[in-house]
Amino acid sequence: MNNKFDDGLSVLISNLARIHSNIRYADAKSGVILLINIGLLKATYEILGTGDIFEEMTSYLFVLPSVILLMISSVICIFVIKPRGEEYSKGRGIGLIDPVRVAQYNNSEDYIVAISNADPENTFEHAYQLMWDLSNIDRSKYRTLSYALYFSMFSWLVFLILILEIAYKSQG
Repeated sequence: MNNKFDDGLSVLISNLARIHSNIRYADAKSGVILLINIGLLKATYEILGTGDIFEEMTSYLFVLPSVILLMISSVICIFVIKPRGEEYSKGRGIGLIDPVRVAQYNNSEDYIVAISNADPENTFEHAYQLMWDLSNIDRSKYRTLSYALYFSMFSWLVFLILILEIAYKSQG
């Protein structure tokens, strides 16, 4: 345990807040990508509904990959947003700081007694464990988000080519 700093718990809580902010940011990014993808899927559906644009097979060569990639990316975005707390704190039992572990107390009175009687070493240990769990969640969310972003960017590029093709055909 690191007890060199008088305010070591405050440093830990500050780091926890920063990691939690990163997690919220990953969820927000994923939500934005998901909304863009859903909008593009709706636009693709409306384009397909016109019917007269697709006289040649080349248009379908852009539509199908775009739709598939948008759907894959959307599913990946949902996995980014999915909560992950329980899978990282599984098997540790009740705790003092981690919400998943605090929720395992029978009632709030039991938690109040436990937190009131906690010694600094025990509190530090729980804070370290929570930081470890949250940093793993953060890393996992950003890794998954990067996959969603790669699929999305490629599908956006394919969709842009489709739009350019439609614009070209409508002028000619």
